[in-house]
Amino acid sequence: MIRTLLDGNLRFVAEVFGKDRDYFTDLSQEQNPTVLWIGGSDSGWASQFGHYA
Repeated sequence: MIRTLLDGNLRFVAEVFGKDRDYFTDLSQEQNPTVLWIGGSDSGWASQFGHYA
């Protein structure tokens, strides 16, 4: 699975980011988040570690 994610990222860089780099540079100047929140929806994860079981 990690290979698929990395390949997708490389494809994005080549096909999207590389063609419109100025757009992403401008976009990055407009954003200034204080938090990066990464969540998931795998309900089985918590029970594997004894949380919320």
